[in-house]
Amino acid sequence: MSSHDYVIICDISECFSGNDRPRTTHTEPNHMSSAIAIILHLLAINIWVGGTFFSVVVLRHAVLHLEAEQQTRLMQWLLPRFFFWVWIAILVLLGSGGWMVYQTFGGLGTSPLYILVMLGFGVTMMLNFTLIFFEPYQHYKKAIAQHDINEAQRQLAMIGNLSKINMVLGICVVVAIGLGPHVFT
Repeated sequence: MSSHDYVIICDISECFSGNDRPRTTHTEPNHMSSAIAIILHLLAINIWVGGTFFSVVVLRHAVLHLEAEQQTRLMQWLLPRFFFWVWIAILVLLGSGGWMVYQTFGGLGTSPLYILVMLGFGVTMMLNFTLIFFEPYQHYKKAIAQHDINEAQRQLAMIGNLSKINMVLGICVVVAIGLGPHVFT
């Protein structure tokens, strides 16, 4: 390979940390495309993890002050809207993350450990969300249609418990983004 087959780029976390150490990659990325991929990736993380944090830490406790019927009515309106944005975030994360892994590192096999750690947490979140969406959420919608408030409340509790797991995993992703290049290199 000739020297022009490698390009020097700066990892986003290294740029913010003031680390001038360049990283080499096997492909020459379009820097604007890389910036757009990073921005989309970070926006999707913020929407999903921030929304989950809000739901678990703030909304869940505020809803407890409502009567069971009011709780289910509010969540019946809120959940489909939030879940729509989570599905969008998942698609954006898969697309932008995959693009960055192959453009920046030449694939999973040559990616740094912190990228693989982030990927592991992210895929676990996606699997957990898929479980939330296709199990307790579907049962919740069925209970609402049958006017079974007790079952709807039980399913909401299950959604809340599984969402706590995703909140912790999401925080782990953010920590991996910040610490990764400095700890897992």
